[in-house]
Amino acid sequence: MAREFAAFSDCDWLAPAEAPLGRVPARMSVNHFLFDSWVHERDLQLPAGEVPLTGPVETAAVLSYVAAIAGAARFDADDRERPAISFDITATDTDLCVHVEKDAVATVVTIEAAPTEGIRLAGIVGDVVDYATGRNSGDRLEGDPAILGFLRNLAVVMG
Repeated sequence: MAREFAAFSDCDWLAPAEAPLGRVPARMSVNHFLFDSWVHERDLQLPAGEVPLTGPVETAAVLSYVAAIAGAARFDADDRERPAISFDITATDTDLCVHVEKDAVATVVTIEAAPTEGIRLAGIVGDVVDYATGRNSGDRLEGDPAILGFLRNLAVVMG
């Protein structure tokens, strides 16, 4: 796969592709592939007492994708209009920080070097992803309840 992806031009990454969110740029479709693989690899390995290996690029792709699709799910969870929100998710196991800006139109996710001065959520990546997908209670996550609610929208739509 690395060889195939290396052959892509910048235009290829912008080409329309299918994903659960509908027609999205190819890069988003690949993010879904990584997210889905990551989640199901953990489904198999964790019950067997094995710890899945993850790298920083994969972790950044999965965490940023979860934040982005939670933002999309926020539109679908119900018809209520919700206020804009801006926050950081800090992955304590990888020193990764993802910044999320969500307004009435779009969700913009960026990978930051350090948290901003806004509201925050902190926890290990696996716990953040599992909470957002409805697979744990989030009791090991620390942060603002508004962020927990934002992430929980994904579990509501997936459920």
